[in-house]
Amino acid sequence: MASDLLSIAASGARAARGALDVTAQNIANASSEGYVRRSLRISEVAASGGAGRIGDISLSGSRIVEIKRNADSFAQAEVRRTQSDLSRSNAELGGLRNIESAIEQSGVYTSVVEFEAALQHLAGDPVDPSRRAQVLAEATTMANKFNITATSLDAAADGLQFDARPAGDDITLVA
Repeated sequence: MASDLLSIAASGARAARGALDVTAQNIANASSEGYVRRSLRISEVAASGGAGRIGDISLSGSRIVEIKRNADSFAQAEVRRTQSDLSRSNAELGGLRNIESAIEQSGVYTSVVEFEAALQHLAGDPVDPSRRAQVLAEATTMANKFNITATSLDAAADGLQFDARPAGDDITLVA
């Protein structure tokens, strides 16, 4: 009988120690990003029967049944969704920045402005051969700038595809 009481007390002490361990982990990791509080469930240990006592249930202490994470599935789904949106937006922003720099560095805008100025200058005297030659020279310069811009945009597109390929491979592995 005394050994039964000691056994019950020992099982209770083990369960309490487990609860304290989980509480200590919750406190220690409270400020850790991504950590989810855990809790445990304790239940009694029931022993049934014995010699001549079939159907008799006697309680024999307690034990830890489960340790579970107290995570909110809705919040986790929302985090995954917003993380996905953020990644998509970051990729889009990077692509737009690449496009912007490709257009700015090629000088296409200034060549269009200079071509328009040459056309305005030609409008003053449409038969002047020097003004016509200037318009043709500006048109050639503008066409070259557009070709440079097209090459830069192709390079930006190739860079985006290069960046997207590993992410696609990761998705394929997960699926």
